[in-house]
Amino acid sequence: MEREKIKVDLYETYKEAKRHKRNKAEVIEFEIEEQKSLYNLFELLIEKRYEPLPSKVFIVEKPVKREVFAAQFVDRIVHHLLVRYIGPIFERRMIDDSYSCRVGKGTLYGIKRMAKFMRQCSKNYREDAYVMKLDIEGYFMNIHRPTLLKIVKETLERYANELLTYVDKEWIKWLSEVIILHDPTKNCIYRSNKRAWQDLPRSKSLFYTPKDCGLPIGNLTSQLFANVYLNAMDWYIKKELRIRYYGRYVDDFCLMHKSKEYLLECREKIDDFLQVQLRLRLHSQKFYLQPIHVGVKFLGAYIKPYRIYVGKRIKTNLWQCIKSWNERINEKMKIDVYSMRSQIQSYFGMIKHFNTYRLQQKIIRSSHPIIQYYAISN
Repeated sequence: MEREKIKVDLYETYKEAKRHKRNKAEVIEFEIEEQKSLYNLFELLIEKRYEPLPSKVFIVEKPVKREVFAAQFVDRIVHHLLVRYIGPIFERRMIDDSYSCRVGKGTLYGIKRMAKFMRQCSKNYREDAYVMKLDIEGYFMNIHRPTLLKIVKETLERYANELLTYVDKEWIKWLSEVIILHDPTKNCIYRSNKRAWQDLPRSKSLFYTPKDCGLPIGNLTSQLFANVYLNAMDWYIKKELRIRYYGRYVDDFCLMHKSKEYLLECREKIDDFLQVQLRLRLHSQKFYLQPIHVGVKFLGAYIKPYRIYVGKRIKTNLWQCIKSWNERINEKMKIDVYSMRSQIQSYFGMIKHFNTYRLQQKIIRSSHPIIQYYAISN
């Protein structure tokens, strides 16, 4: 392996990992002896002595209550390094309509693609067609890590030489194995009171997953591997089931076809494929099948013929945000102007892509002049 080039890559991924996190205690501690810390990490990696540190676990309440395992800063550097090496390899093998955590894609891209597919499948709503939305039950908690590792190793064995010209393929396989098979629940550090887990369903916690199952929500590598794990399903739906109009964001996906009966048949086949190939199954309750002209809720938006409305959760969170800032300003409390501007412009920057003119005007009329300024100047 080209040791000097890997050193440069490690330094570049270190800069990526600390971006927007330089005020964190563990990042500051690492920076105090930056060169020594990076060299020690480099030696551990090259000599295959690296082992992940205990993860930090906590509960977040929004947008929905969930459990998050966050790697320590040193491990985040390694995650960035691995994604830097293997990300492009898997990117080349994914379908265009997998939208999660990919450059140039995301939620807005996925929403617009679904709206386009609805028009195309129904010939601009002149012909009957149907949209079916499916969800995988407890996706992150039920990813079988040995199966994921097998997929990753087979792909690297076959395609790694295309892009990894100065990195040993076997070393990349070793690092992938260390990260994939790591159990974040062992010796984890609690950042939330344990009582916060009381009303969290066991199906949404890594502490209760089957053996060798589950990826931690919160790691960069988990985002990549979540796409990698379902890539085979994507190709099965596109090639074997011949569904032309299809899109997926993590474990939420939509299929469109002129035949309602064929979509129901596809649902059974997809469930069988998931159980046999990936040890997963479709969520029995989260199932939607309606004529395309009725519309579909997807990625926080309601997609209807020729118009797209913002979802209830986003709308509720926006109103709560505006109400909170209004109260702080009216009570003459100390305000972080940068934070206020970022939140307001982030929301308005998102909803302006949807049919929300009336909503925007209603919010602006009920807001303090300072908030109005940031909303209008977005």
